Amino acid sequence: MDTLSFRMPLVIFARRPSQVVLISTVAQGLAFLVNRAQQEDNFHWRAALESCRIAQIGRGTTTAARSTLVAAIRKAGMWVDVKLGAV
Repeated sequence: MDTLSFRMPLVIFARRPSQVVLISTVAQGLAFLVNRAQQEDNFHWRAALESCRIAQIGRGTTTAARSTLVAAIRKAGMWVDVKLGAV
């Protein structure tokens, strides 16, 4: 379901490894979370994983998925640019 786009994309400045990631869909957000799940195993990360999965199956919103994704990224000590739109 790649059609589940965020209203405004997120730009994530990740660490370990250092990279800049553009996330504009729930599927991209979920892939980012899954790829880093072992490094970032905490409540916020698991909540974001669950929220993105719920949005993908149509039982949650992209807004909720984006919000929990942003919270998880910030709690992990990464920086996310949300100036493109409100969270």
